[in-house]
Amino acid sequence: MAAPGDVLPEMRAGLELLVAGAAARVDLCSPFLSGGTALWLAAAAAASPAEWTLLTRLDAVSAAGGFLSVPGLRALRDAGVRLLHADRLHAKVFLADGVSGLLGSGNLTASGLGEPTKPNLELGVALDAAQAAVADGVLLGWRAAARPITSSMLDECEKQAKGLRVPAPRLPGGESADDVEAVLAEGLAAKQVWIKALYADAAEADRPWSPGDWIASPAVRRPSFAVGDLLLVYASYARVCNAVIRVVAPTRLDPSFAVAQGTPQDEADRWPWITPVEPVLQVPAADGVPLQRLGLTGQSLQNGHTRMPVGGLAAALRHMRP
Repeated sequence: MAAPGDVLPEMRAGLELLVAGAAARVDLCSPFLSGGTALWLAAAAAASPAEWTLLTRLDAVSAAGGFLSVPGLRALRDAGVRLLHADRLHAKVFLADGVSGLLGSGNLTASGLGEPTKPNLELGVALDAAQAAVADGVLLGWRAAARPITSSMLDECEKQAKGLRVPAPRLPGGESADDVEAVLAEGLAAKQVWIKALYADAAEADRPWSPGDWIASPAVRRPSFAVGDLLLVYASYARVCNAVIRVVAPTRLDPSFAVAQGTPQDEADRWPWITPVEPVLQVPAADGVPLQRLGLTGQSLQNGHTRMPVGGLAAALRHMRP
């Protein structure tokens, strides 16, 4: 545990210890929340004897940009965390029992807390008891003026976010901001954005996608992909998403096609649904986004694919850079 006064370039470990030691109250304050951070906080809250509160800023633009995970907020709510909205919130402070805490520049996101993969450059400080008490008093006033976040508010935020365009990050490998802006615009116009799991290691994930490529899906049911849908590709052995592809023709039941392309018969029978695709954008696997950064787990993809959470494409593209 960080000692009072310690200056911290990363706060994930300190935050884990802080909330684990709380007996009565955990008070979190952060305008941004990533899906992966929400998942581990929700698990901690569910196992904690303390009452948890998150003060945040429920904002559709932040949700559309992938900075605020609405599914993550729902996960926290389901774990018993009280959710509050405050206009103009910018502070990031985390308190346990009003007597210890962390304060800094980083949000409740993987990058903001300084997790190893592509951390932000942030600084925080561990508060002593007197400082924590002062911060607790300030938060008490903010919470009193805040609005409880309801299920309908989460639904409305998600609905608004789905219709918003967001600024494009710059990616490596020659992709310009215009290229990424086009992907985001296409994602907005697409009928659906998905995450599709493929059995691929880093070397296979780096194989360039080409026009005329195809993906296979398990026999259990026909996937709901439609022409024009975008798929963020998750290379399961490499444990990253590093490509966006587009559906160019309807999915068909065609195991013989897979066999003709060199797939063993038993694999073709297990994965008989064929979907023609073409490349949209790709980065090296080394620059790919881990699944947990999107608030998802491998279990989410046990059927081979799942719908992308709102803001997920923007969050993925932002991560897919050096």
